[in-house]
Amino acid sequence: MTPSELELNEFIKIINEMSGIDLTDKKNILALKLNKFLEGTNTKNFSEFLGKLKSNRQLKQETLDFVTIGETYFLRELAQLKEIIYYAKSLEKRVNILSAPCSSGEEVYSLALLAAQNF
Repeated sequence: MTPSELELNEFIKIINEMSGIDLTDKKNILALKLNKFLEGTNTKNFSEFLGKLKSNRQLKQETLDFVTIGETYFLRELAQLKEIIYYAKSLEKRVNILSAPCSSGEEVYSLALLAAQNF
């Protein structure tokens, strides 16, 4: 059940809309790993999977679990971190930022460093 280029681009777009994660630069490895993941989704083809992904909450969570990487390091996903800081700065008031999913704190310190540079 290998996705076509168009289907893979649609998948990447959906993931980006759901999570803010941009998988464009991981397209080749993603296409390979998706086959194994799709075996457990009870779908006949990738097109059907994409349709279910848009409306099935459990499948959305399972898919996000599949594409997210359990790692932490300083300035990971720098574009996302910068976007958070730019948004917070646009509010022109004090904000609190919760970074709950970080395992050992590198993302929080990265946000603090970026905030210190921009406020």
